[in-house]
Amino acid sequence: MWWIIILVPLAVYLGVVILPTLNLFTLTLIGITLVIFLMVEYRQVRRDQARSKLPIMAMGVIMLSFISGVILSLMR
Repeated sequence: MWWIIILVPLAVYLGVVILPTLNLFTLTLIGITLVIFLMVEYRQVRRDQARSKLPIMAMGVIMLSFISGVILSLMR
């Protein structure tokens, strides 16, 4: 549970400060990796109903910070 308290500020920081400095190719590769991890986790949660849905929420936070970083990168 403590990893979520560390994850949210770290994801926001990386999404706002680090991601806008990366080039479009690198952002695309990171985005593809995030989508694959999200799909795999979603399939595992859908297959096993007793599994915690907390990792899906964490992946959602990571995706939101990634999307905000990409938007900031495109605005520069």
